[in-house]
Amino acid sequence: MHNVAIIGCGIIGLTTATVLQNEFKSTMKITIFTEKLTPNTTSDIAAGLWGPYSVLDTKLEKIQKWGKASHDYFLQLWKSGLADEAGITLQHVKALSTSDVTDTADRDKIVFGFEKIPSHEIQKLGAQHNKNYKVGYNYVTFTCEPQIHLPYLQKKFISNGGVIIVRKIDNIHELSDYDLVINCTGLNAKELCNDDQVVPIRGQIAKVRAPWQFHSLFSDSNYTIPNCNHVVVGGTTQLGDWETNPREIDTKNILSGVYNTIPSLQHGPILYHKVGLRPGRSQTRLELEMQKVREKQLPVVHNYGHGGAGVTFSYGCALDALELVKEVIGTSHKSKL
Repeated sequence: MHNVAIIGCGIIGLTTATVLQNEFKSTMKITIFTEKLTPNTTSDIAAGLWGPYSVLDTKLEKIQKWGKASHDYFLQLWKSGLADEAGITLQHVKALSTSDVTDTADRDKIVFGFEKIPSHEIQKLGAQHNKNYKVGYNYVTFTCEPQIHLPYLQKKFISNGGVIIVRKIDNIHELSDYDLVINCTGLNAKELCNDDQVVPIRGQIAKVRAPWQFHSLFSDSNYTIPNCNHVVVGGTTQLGDWETNPREIDTKNILSGVYNTIPSLQHGPILYHKVGLRPGRSQTRLELEMQKVREKQLPVVHNYGHGGAGVTFSYGCALDALELVKEVIGTSHKSKL
């Protein structure tokens, strides 16, 4: 029996835990240590639209690999009849930009029906929104709504014998009695690992009741993303900003921006404003480290620094974390979804 500890119970920690359970079954006991549980994690604030946002200098090949693996996983859930329970929806996205410098190589071969919007339609939309759009794209992709998906994963994890302990871990060496530790602490890795490359990327959003809104719209920094019971509107991408309270100026910019592009949202009541600090890092850290604890070598798999792509990278990074765990354990098993 392999005794494994995971630190963190957001989308990365829970996805990694369930992937390991699926692989090792009863031969592995997994305990998650966490300060917060859903619905109070950073992941719960996210709208969950698939897309590699705010990933800083993470290499393109990793973005594509992890993003595609997660997209394929969401497709399997959607096809299997578990979409409602798991918080998976498929929706149209329209992305518009006033800059003509756009990089679509991270998504155009992964999402469905990716196409560049014709110039005459771009001009028409620009006139409607009073913006000088240069380029735009249509495509279809998934939302994996964390406020639904996290409880789904947590229930699955516990039903398969997993244990969750609400406790802050200040030093990985506190878990030296375990055979292996997996670090999924997000922004907290800055302190836990003394990692100066970890940086907050502040995101402020509002959630609006607008059941008539069924497609996502991006207009530069403003976005509208429907979820199951509300619509998420945003947003900000403020690097190095630790402020967790909503700012009035950001609220004004968010609402004026989305009301300009979708005027009907003015008629939807605002449920609340929220701020989340995305766990940014120069590059997502996914690697095995051997830490010496007294006379023991403690294997630690680091899986953090996903920026605004926690949902987008979750399953893909969990699969790579699994391979690192196999290196430590020195065995492999057949896996199925």
